[in-house]
Amino acid sequence: MNKKLFPALVVLVTSCAVLQAEIPDSSGLRLTEQYGIVKVDITVGGYAPEGVKFVWSLNPDPVYPPRDGDRAEFRSLEALPEFIPEPFTGPGKYWVRAGWYENDRIIFYSDPIRIYLDGTGGVVRGEGMSIRVTVDEQVARAGVTFIDSKPEGVKIVWSRTTNPEYPPREQDQAVFRGIDDPLETRLEAFDGPGTYYVRAGWYKNSRILFYSTQVETVLR
Repeated sequence: MNKKLFPALVVLVTSCAVLQAEIPDSSGLRLTEQYGIVKVDITVGGYAPEGVKFVWSLNPDPVYPPRDGDRAEFRSLEALPEFIPEPFTGPGKYWVRAGWYENDRIIFYSDPIRIYLDGTGGVVRGEGMSIRVTVDEQVARAGVTFIDSKPEGVKIVWSRTTNPEYPPREQDQAVFRGIDDPLETRLEAFDGPGTYYVRAGWYKNSRILFYSTQVETVLR
């Protein structure tokens, strides 16, 4: 087995399953999610894994090899340790874990996280709070869902630079739409024709609480 020997790294605070003796206790995996992208932090206390298996499912504790209802994707250490899960069995709250992959098997898993996938690139924060954005023929349309906490509206932001935000940076553009108004705007190519990045922000109390996932579009 051709293992990669890593020097000990700063230990992240992680909570993992009990490790086998060949993996030092200082090794670990921790998942985070932002804007629909799941990332894994890998702490190596000795030998590094060949990579990680991301596993996700509507059922708790997805595993590899995947059971019926689970799905898995591999990422080597040379690749970016992140992925965007798809709602392969429909919208809902999916459980996601990362597995330390070595010798064709999982040695241990990260703690699971649970994220809502709606199939449209939407992002959810809390029960019933979601926001998404679509672009068609240079018109951006936002959609929100809420139960108890109603936003004042949305900020539709776009830029030639990734992750546009509000308050807008020098290279960003932002438009506000009240929650009772049509949540849409025509996107102008204010920085010349080409590729732009678009997001919608959940706007309340004069600030953005969270953003939708980012949409890439070409404006002319």
